[in-house]
Amino acid sequence: VQERLKVGAFSRSANCSICDGEVKVHGSEKAINRDTIFELHGKFFRNMESIVTLASGKAAFRNPPVFSLSPDAENAGRAALAEVESLLDHLFYHPNTPVFVGKRLIQRFTTSNPSSSYVSAVGRAFRTGTFQGSKYSGEYGDLGATVAAILLHPEARAEEAPDAIDTLHGSLREPFL
Repeated sequence: VQERLKVGAFSRSANCSICDGEVKVHGSEKAINRDTIFELHGKFFRNMESIVTLASGKAAFRNPPVFSLSPDAENAGRAALAEVESLLDHLFYHPNTPVFVGKRLIQRFTTSNPSSSYVSAVGRAFRTGTFQGSKYSGEYGDLGATVAAILLHPEARAEEAPDAIDTLHGSLREPFL
């Protein structure tokens, strides 16, 4: 249910029609429609997704959730915090986050130009919370597994041959200004 309930909503506008279970339904008892609001762990979700399609029709994206339309609203502070939290969750669980974070950490700790297999291994450790059979937390976003993957990956520990012509290995230094 939670995967389809992406857009935030105001607090319930109708009485709770289905109140048993983890997800509470606020709205008509007869049908779940666009005006139905779901409550899950104290957060409210409207039964819709707002998709914007570009004029060319080649690309589409989902609008970010909006919890408050006016800063003068009674719960504006709480709504703003919920909106920020929702955005951070969206960014944290985005499919590109493990690769993005992994590549930046690799560039800081080991090499400026990591291979795609190295970045993939670090991204997989970030997603699964495990590396080379060792389970760290086993949860998404585990930095322990991510750092272990960065430092223990064969590419991080590979030494260059003295006569190597490969100029892509190592770290670039930032210039002093």
